[in-house]
Amino acid sequence: FFRDVELRREGNTLLVVVIDNTILNTALPTLARVLHAGTSSLQWITDAYTLCFAALLIPAGALGDRYGRRRSLLGGLAVFALGSVAAALAPGTGMLIGARVVMGLGAAASQARQLHRADLYAGQAHLVAVLELLEVVEACDELVAVLREQLAVAERLESHPDEGDPEEEE
Repeated sequence: FFRDVELRREGNTLLVVVIDNTILNTALPTLARVLHAGTSSLQWITDAYTLCFAALLIPAGALGDRYGRRRSLLGGLAVFALGSVAAALAPGTGMLIGARVVMGLGAAASQARQLHRADLYAGQAHLVAVLELLEVVEACDELVAVLREQLAVAERLESHPDEGDPEEEE
C-alpha cells in the first residue's frame, strides 16, 4: 500500500513539473504581446527553468540524501509554488525569467528522489517501469515544447518581417 502511495506522489509531482512547460509554451505568443518580449527573452523564459532544473538535479539529490527525501520533495514543491506565484505576478520579462529559475530550483529538489528509485522500489520492477514511462512522457513533452517555441518564433518573424527583435534595437 505504501509503495503505491509513493508512486502516486511521484507521479503527481512529475505531472506538476511537466505540465508547467506545456502551459508556458501555449502562452508564449501572449507573453510576447503582453510583456513586449523579444525572441531572446522568450527563449530565456522557456530555457531558464530547464537549465536550472538540469544543473541542480544532482546537487538536489545529494541534499535529499543528507536532509531526507521527503523534506526535499515537500520543500521543492513549496519553492516551485512560490516561483509560480512570482511568475504569475511578474510585471516584466526579467522578473519572469527569475521566477522561472526559482521554479527550476524547486522542480529539481522535488524530483531528486527520482534518483533513488532502485532503493525505493527494490524488487518491484513494474513500479520502476511505470516511472520510466513517465520520464519518457516528460522527455517527449520537452521536445514538443522546444518545437512549439521554434514554431512560435518563426511564425512571429513571418508575421512581422520588418520588425526585428525589440531587445536588439535598444
